[in-house]
Amino acid sequence: MMFWLACTAAVDAPPDGTGSPTLPATWPSTSDTPTTPPTSTPPTGTTPPTDPTPPTGTTPPTGTTPPTGTTPPTGTTPPTGTMPPTDPTVVYAVRHAEKQDTGADPGLTPEGTARAEALADLLHDAPLTAVYATTLQRTQLTVRPTALDHGLPVDTGLEPEAELPAHILAEHAAETVLHAGHSYTLSDFFINLGLFPPPAIVGYGQLWTVTIEADGTATVVESTFGP
Repeated sequence: MMFWLACTAAVDAPPDGTGSPTLPATWPSTSDTPTTPPTSTPPTGTTPPTDPTPPTGTTPPTGTTPPTGTTPPTGTTPPTGTMPPTDPTVVYAVRHAEKQDTGADPGLTPEGTARAEALADLLHDAPLTAVYATTLQRTQLTVRPTALDHGLPVDTGLEPEAELPAHILAEHAAETVLHAGHSYTLSDFFINLGLFPPPAIVGYGQLWTVTIEADGTATVVESTFGP
């Protein structure tokens, strides 16, 4: 009985007479409940940073690479146009036309002059780059009409049996030239061009077309010109 009275005395009746008891000031409330300290979890949707990553499309350099479209040189290539010629060398060769019977350095007879003109007509369309003769006028007069037709000089400065063929092979590769010689010079001239045995020389009006390939192989075709 005394325990019950002590408990009821602790609860004061409200002064307004509503009958609802008023909790004592020391009654614990929910606001006095101890709070838990916040955790360190980052806000939703955020991710803590990790190691830096290069932007998309970029790759850290791993060495030196030539730009796209460029190829490093793999060797040296000779420039265009420096390759050895592959076309054959063509040499037209004749013995001088008919000569006069007088003097140490005779000219041509009327028949020889007509033959020289016939040679110019025959070689009118030939792609000549040079015309050669000996120091004697009968050879020069034989090729002069052809030289004039092509606008070329008649070169007489080279010895005809060895020096001239060597010059032709070295300086006129893949070109076409004309030479007038003598019955006693043409055989060695042919041999030094690579023709062996040389063609026979008989009379006047023979035209030899010598073709020398890039490998040095020489062939000859014989024809005639003049009256």
